[in-house]
Amino acid sequence: MRFSPWPYGVAVTDLSVLMPPQPVEVGPSEPLGLFPDMKEQPRPKALQWTPEQRYLRDRQARAWRAIRREIQTMPDAERSAFLDAWRMLRNPIYPASPCGLKGYLAAYRREASGNAV
Repeated sequence: MRFSPWPYGVAVTDLSVLMPPQPVEVGPSEPLGLFPDMKEQPRPKALQWTPEQRYLRDRQARAWRAIRREIQTMPDAERSAFLDAWRMLRNPIYPASPCGLKGYLAAYRREASGNAV
């Protein structure tokens, strides 16, 4: 079977197929002046989310901000030790959720307080 460069039903004899499309006339003051081939602007990403997805995304963002704030408010020495311990893990993990980082921080604090006693 040979490859056909034209879709089924389109013949090379159709000159309209070979002609370039007519340019769209757009004035420079119109919003589509830069991209005249775009018929409409895409919706912002935030509007494509359902209300439930937005709620879950916002809740996750609040949790990330809380754990980052908790790490930032640690004393400098403790924060430095925690970040060094995080970087020195044999298999460094990247938490997929703030709960993972919060759990590691809690385990680190338990271990640090156990060693201090």
